[in-house]
Amino acid sequence: HRDLHSFPTRRSSDLRNSEGEHIDGYYFFIMPATDQDVSFINIQSTTAHPYGDLYEASTVTADYYRTLPNNRIQGHGPDFFVMPTLDGIFAANSYNVSAFEENGSTELESYVKSTFTYNKGGVWHGVMPPDELYCSNSDPFCTLNLYMLADQATITPMLADKNAVGLILAQGNEGYYRQDADEALFLYLSRNGGVTWDRLMEGSFQFTMASHGSLFLAAENDRANNTLFYSWNQGAAFDGCIFAEENVFIESIVYPEPSPTTLDFLLLGADEGREAGYIFYVDFTDNAPAPCVESQLEQFSPSIGSGCLLGARTEFTRRQREEECWNNVPQEREVVTDICLCFRNDYVCDGDCFEEEHFGHATVCTNICVGTPEDPQVEPEDCEGEWLRTQGYRKVEGDICAGGMDLDPVWVPC
Repeated sequence: HRDLHSFPTRRSSDLRNSEGEHIDGYYFFIMPATDQDVSFINIQSTTAHPYGDLYEASTVTADYYRTLPNNRIQGHGPDFFVMPTLDGIFAANSYNVSAFEENGSTELESYVKSTFTYNKGGVWHGVMPPDELYCSNSDPFCTLNLYMLADQATITPMLADKNAVGLILAQGNEGYYRQDADEALFLYLSRNGGVTWDRLMEGSFQFTMASHGSLFLAAENDRANNTLFYSWNQGAAFDGCIFAEENVFIESIVYPEPSPTTLDFLLLGADEGREAGYIFYVDFTDNAPAPCVESQLEQFSPSIGSGCLLGARTEFTRRQREEECWNNVPQEREVVTDICLCFRNDYVCDGDCFEEEHFGHATVCTNICVGTPEDPQVEPEDCEGEWLRTQGYRKVEGDICAGGMDLDPVWVPC
């Protein structure tokens, strides 16, 4: 069991699906968190293709079901992201392989698409662009596409902090597919786990957040310079400070002693000729605004659409974006306030015989095994009395919704 940032070496697989059939190929194993009750495996049919199908399973049953096709793979493993603190939220980059083949293209990287799931892989959503400056919100195929883990050698990957609930910083661009970083690259912020986004700055940056998201830091990393950008209002505006007399390439920003209230950092870089390395120490303690008071905080309740997250309405206390104060509390308050009615997002397709179909913004699980011996909705031969018939859905692992839409299996007479 490895965490997200430590993928094991690619290995040949000896896995079976729910029908007992072998799933052939090479795999990367992803364990997002043991308390989320799920694991993911990216299975690559051949190393000649830089992608594999993403399978998800309950850690209780270990029955793997395909959740996302053509998940992108590069040197650091699958392009996959885990949202800390908010269970059930993951992101992944995939290729539109069918469009690539239909167009006779030679550039597979021109067909990268970003998606998020809010129910542990049950349904994947494209990412809505922040406005219509580069991409029409009325066009469902025109989306925000982001850089995640697989490109971290050249592009700073998506970042979230368990002590800054709901906040994500990421770089990318907008369009039908992700463009090359040399053509367009922007820094974006989401404050609700990836549902909506704001465009912050144009360019390529090393970046981080600190003190529950009170402070953002960004340094250009595609050219030698000596300016560090910082923001006390979560990127609504940035100021700049000169951190050195000479120009350097900043390669990373790290914490000397990481904690939820950190305000000092190390900038690691190299000179313009990349012959000498530098370490700069930066301390924002004397630059910090006053500590936050109760009136400068807000209640944040994560949700997807009109529904709750994993069947519950949970409120987190965090700093308001426009309030420039220093949130120096050790831990943000978290309270479960309500159990929610069930809706479609509380369910996933029940096994390999049910395939997700899209109708506008709705998704249904369609039985593709009708007429075959594997059809799970056909009465078993040894049926006595009644049997449990699947409706094509099963509740997401760990989801605690009650009432509302009922898609659980039903008992029917033989």
